[in-house]
Parts: sequence; structure tokens; C-alpha cells
Amino acid sequence: MKKLSISVLLLFVFFSGTVLVGQTGPSDTGSDPSHQALSWMVDEVAGMLVRELGGDGPAADIHVRGITMQDTPVLLGDYLAASLPVRMSRRSGHSISVYSRPGAGSYSISGKVFRIGDALDLFITLHDQDGRVVTGKELRLPLSPGLEELLVPANYGGGGDLYEPDSGSSPLVLSPGDVLDDRTLDPEGDRDWFAFTLPENAEPSILTVQSTGDLDTYIEVYRNGNLTDPVLENDDSDDQNARVSVDIAPGETIVIALRGYDDSETGSYKLISRFEEFGPDASEPNNRMEDALSLEIGGGEESFHIFPSGDLDWYRIQVPRTREEAYLNIETGGDLDTFMELYSADGDLLVSDDDGGGDVQARIAYGPVHGSETFYVKVRHYEQGGTGEYSLSADFFEPAYDEYEPDNGWEEASELELPGSGDTLSRNYLFSTPGDSDWVRFTLQKGQRLILKTEGAADTYLTLYDENRRILQESDDDGEEYNGRIEYSLAPGTYRLETRQYQEDAREGVDYRLLITAE
Repeated sequence: MKKLSISVLLLFVFFSGTVLVGQTGPSDTGSDPSHQALSWMVDEVAGMLVRELGGDGPAADIHVRGITMQDTPVLLGDYLAASLPVRMSRRSGHSISVYSRPGAGSYSISGKVFRIGDALDLFITLHDQDGRVVTGKELRLPLSPGLEELLVPANYGGGGDLYEPDSGSSPLVLSPGDVLDDRTLDPEGDRDWFAFTLPENAEPSILTVQSTGDLDTYIEVYRNGNLTDPVLENDDSDDQNARVSVDIAPGETIVIALRGYDDSETGSYKLISRFEEFGPDASEPNNRMEDALSLEIGGGEESFHIFPSGDLDWYRIQVPRTREEAYLNIETGGDLDTFMELYSADGDLLVSDDDGGGDVQARIAYGPVHGSETFYVKVRHYEQGGTGEYSLSADFFEPAYDEYEPDNGWEEASELELPGSGDTLSRNYLFSTPGDSDWVRFTLQKGQRLILKTEGAADTYLTLYDENRRILQESDDDGEEYNGRIEYSLAPGTYRLETRQYQEDAREGVDYRLLITAE
């Protein structure tokens, strides 16, 4: 170790018998040295405060004056000022409050930092209201790119909050359970970065991070030191707030970036985090079709987990022989963003769904099915990096029918009489099953221009045929919302119109109105 200069040694002058204690940081900093070193620094300073001022004594209010390097305030001081209040808020039983603004407390913290080879020596001192040194601590931090970013002068410009600046290599290091009430995205395009490390002696866990408030937030999750390709992203888990859950291994560091949904978003939000230990999953192994877990029809909701990232859960559904014909309803529940697929016994994909159950839940309605048929269900997180708990249930449902059924094909098309010129014909329909289609047939005695469209919440798809089954025109979202609309000049003859739902959004029990206007 190099010898310190006389000016450095003067920092160790002790006031009123105060002792300055030296300590070296962890020698093995793992794959994220800056994150672990910064977290260790904050913990050591917090421990010093508790030992000196905690206990049964009067409440102590402290403000952080900053840290200097070559007599210039550097961003490392801003980082300590931002992180220390968060860490102290989690130490129950100690009447110590830490503020980052001067004038708030009866004690203050200051410090100096020196570059010593490939390490930083940090000298922290605690002062009373008269400026006397109460105690102090020497800390040695291994130098890393993230720490280098915090050695620049602290007189940076721009907006932001008291936790700025932060970046992917110098994020705000948090512990599970930390709550930030006053984070701010400012100026436009601002991103806030956080790091969470699971202790080495902990069990594998699920890290959940979420925002609350009126700001439209977007969260990205990074791991393995890769800060360019997020393994998980979330936009709107609850209203405009973002929420992610990701598996984390002992000793692993997860980096979280929070930004606005678009670069113009500015404002404040609250950040909440937690770790949940994940014990043995009784449903595993069910990662392949041949290892599928039996799911009972009508058995109610059962709870399962996607864990770790990339986990697949397979289930086997056996339709009882007592059912001659029925329709299956399979759905997930909970806050997990699930994706579900239904397969035949031969392994053929029959249908898939993302958010058919509302919000982020998946739902599949399928039929008709017959007694003794076997189906397989695969459930995964919508994104490759997501983990968490969900529920799953399977049951039968009875389709509802409108007055025009059966009208599901060319030969079953219901006859209708077209309105007079300038008038509109209106009919109310119901999609009885997800694959239901409604057909109408009409005849023109003379050439006429027609407008054929639907109204309602259904995502409709219209197809117009001539009497030779030739498609004249198709329409998906040419009408209002997701409704189809066709405007076509027809010669005398017989025509058919098929109305169905857009396949990926097909649901049962959805009503709509068919309108035909003659011009």
C-alpha cells in the first residue's frame, strides 16, 4: 500500500478523544463490484450511526454534507446522501433520521475520498451541531467503472430528484423492503436505476418491484451485467403503474431501470420492492407434455408458480366419458402475465391466448369436446424472463344462442330482406362460441350499392361472397373501434355475408349489431 501524504494524515486528527476506525471492503465483489461495494459502504456508515447514536437516547437528526475529492464535491457524496436515508428507514428501533438537505439535523456527515492505486480510500466523519467530530470511519472500496462515474464533480445540471445521478453502472443500491416515496422522472427522457442483491446465505427467491402513483411508468429488468438487452419488461400492471417479478439466486444482482412510458413523461412516483423465498414446487417437474400434471375439470382454482425464468408448466385435462358434448373454459388468475396454449392428445396446437381473461390473465374457451377426449395445456410467462405465482382452473360452460342459430355456414345462412334505398336494416347477434360465425343471404333484383358493417365490442371480420363462393371483399377494422365495414356496388344476384370474430380475440357470449344500408 502506498503511504498517505501529510495532508491526508491530518484527516485523522482526533477531536475530544474520538477514534477513526479503518475497514477494508469485501475482497470478492462478484460480477457487479460497484453495486456490492456501494451497498457495503452504505451499510457500514449506517452501522456507525446506529452504534454511536442509536439505542435509548434522544432522537438524532443528521444531514449529509457531502464527500469531496481534491477539495471538490463529487457525486459519491450525492449517492451516499440518497442511499443512507433509505437504508436507515429499515433499521427499526433506532430514533435516527437522515436528511440529504442541510439545516435539518443536529448532526452532520462529511467525508473525503482519495484514489490509492486500484482502490478508493474513503474517510467518513460524524459531526455534532458545534462541528466537533463525534466518530469516524475509514473505508476502502475497490475501484470499478461504476465508482469512477461517481468521482466527477457534483455540480451537475438538469432536473431530477435527490437520488440523482444514477446509471446502469452506478444504480441506487436497495435492499428488499425498501420504499422510495419521492422518486422523480425529470427532465424528459430521465431513467432511474436500482440494484438488488440477494445475500449469499439466502434461499432462491422472487424479486418483485413495482411503482405506484399517477405517473405512467415502464420497468426493465437486466441481469448478468448486460445493460443493453432487458430480460423482462412491463408497462401497465395496475392502471399506469409497472410491476415485474423475476427469479434471483443467492449472491446475484438484478438491475432495474424505470422510465416513463414515453420520453415526454415527467413527474413523481413511489417505488416498492420485496423478496419472496421460493421453496420446493410440488407440481414440478411438469416442463414437458409427457410430465403434465393432471388438472381436474370443475376442481376450482389451484395455485402454481412460473419459476425460474423460462419455466413451462404442462397440464393434462381428461374429459369424462359422461359428457357427450361440451365446451371447455380454462383460465389463469392472479397478477402474473400468463400465456396459455391448448394442445390435442397428438400434440397439435389448437388455440392460444394471452390476455383473454382480462388484464394480464389468459383464458381459452374451446369446443365442442366429447367424452374421453384428452387435452394438454401449456402455461408460461408472457415474457421469457418473468416469474411468479398464478392460479389455474378448468370447467365446462354452456353456450348461449341467438334467434338466428344455426347459421354457421354457407348452407345455413339465414335469409334477410334488404331495406329500401336510403334505409338501414339492423339485426342483433351473439357469438355463442369463440369459433362461431354468422351467415346471412340476400338477393338483389337490380344493381345497388350497399354498406355492410357491425357495431359493438366484438372484434369482427366481414367477408362478402357472390353466389359462386368467390370472395368480393373482406374487412377487419375498417369500421369504428374493431368493427368490420364493407362498402360495395353489387350487380343483380344472390350474395352471402359471413361475420366472425378476429381469431386471436375470439370470445364466446359477445354480442354485436349487423347494419346494412342501401344507398
